[in-house]
Order: sequence, then structure tokens, then C-alpha cells
Amino acid sequence: MASSRKQPSAKRIAVGLSGGVDSVVLLHQLREHHPVSAIHVHHGLSPNADAWTAFCRKFCKRLDVPLVVELVSVKKKNKGLEAAAREARYAAFRNVDADVIALAHNLDDQAETVLMNLLRGAGARGASGMPEYARLGDKVIWRPFLGKTRQSILSYARKNRLDWVEDESNANEALTRNFIRRSVGPLLEKKFPQWKQSLARAAKHFSKKELGKEDLLRHYLRSRGLKAPSEAKLIEMLKQLATGSPRTELVHDGATLGTYR
Repeated sequence: MASSRKQPSAKRIAVGLSGGVDSVVLLHQLREHHPVSAIHVHHGLSPNADAWTAFCRKFCKRLDVPLVVELVSVKKKNKGLEAAAREARYAAFRNVDADVIALAHNLDDQAETVLMNLLRGAGARGASGMPEYARLGDKVIWRPFLGKTRQSILSYARKNRLDWVEDESNANEALTRNFIRRSVGPLLEKKFPQWKQSLARAAKHFSKKELGKEDLLRHYLRSRGLKAPSEAKLIEMLKQLATGSPRTELVHDGATLGTYR
């Protein structure tokens, strides 16, 4: 199973290894073609978190792949648990000694993400789902499995007799993604067998769609690894930038934005 039709030329690639089947297969494949390392983020949210870390250490030792384990503290604040864990995870990725962080999001993940975003009333940006390539500070996020189905990844793992761990929270349908994956998805599949492929294809169309000024600025900030501002702050930023004044300086997420020519 090929990883992707195009691959980054950077020498240092770190695979985000959770211990789940997707990331296990991704590391197993990439290490055959690239000098890779792995990073495992220990969130401490599950009673099995230590066991997952132990599994990742054992797996990387078997493949002779260097592994970095990052212990993070998940702070919910005004976010949901899933969003807070993601933020902590990406903060850890920023510190990895690598040029590219390879993540194992697959076609099923993409379809679920697009559906969740649409149900939340997202615009073109949300409907475009996850990009194959994105910036994270001075690093590149690479998702080579976006065109691969979860079933094809499972088939590869079984064929190659790979072990992996299962996150017990995946059964918790109080989490939106799990509700879509376990209840909504199977129902959609009865009437629309290709719904995942269709939504993933739609995401590509939306990502190519011409963006409005708000989405364009959001996209620019995200491409630089910066957080998206609130709608109110975004409008105010656009107003100030539209003046064209060389003295305009906007501070956002640790960066300063201004106008040039």
C-alpha cells in the first residue's frame, strides 16, 4: 500500500505514533523509504496511557526507529476535551527535532471531519477538511494516508501481522466523532455506500474554491502555524489591514502582522 503519490523531500521525518493501527502502519511503511523517527504524546487521560507508551517503545525498538515520548498536560479551559488534547499534542510536535511531522489521518477521518464541520455550520474552510500538507511553525504537517480507507489500513496491518492498541475512548459516543463513526456512518452507508469517498472528494473541491477575505486570512494564519482568531477579532484585523498603513501592526498568537506595499 503506497503511502502517497508525492512525498516531502525533507531528510528528517517524525511520525506521530499513538499506538493505534493507523499510526503503526504509517511508521511501518515510512521507515522502509525514509530515515524516520517517532514521537508519542502521553496525554495522561486514560488509565491505559502508560501501557500505550510501553507498546510504542517496544514497537519502535523492534523497527529500530528512534522514539521521543512527550508527557503533556491537557488543559480544557473553554475547550472540549478533544480540542484541548489536540492543542497539547500539536504543542509537543512543535518541539520535535524534525522538518516534517507525518500524521496517520485517513480517508474515513477526513469524511468524518467534514461532516462534523458542516453540522456545526462551518464555511468553506471547515468543509475542506484536513489538508495533506500544512505548516506548523517551521515544520510541515504531512498526512499521506488521506486517500486511504480505514479498512485498507487494517488489511495491511493484518497482512503484515502488526500489533496495535485500541483506545477505549473510541467507544464513547458522547464524543461527536465517535457518534458519527459508530451510529451515523453505518446508517449513511446503507443508503450512500460511498459517502466517505464523496465527502473526501468534496473536501478537495472546497479546498480549491476561491476564498473570501476572512477565509483567506484564516488560511494564511493557519499556514504559518498560528491559531485562528475569533470572528470579531478577524473582522477588526481586516479593517486595520485594509487601511494599508505601513504603521499597522497587529499582534496575534505571538506573531506581528503588518502591510507591505
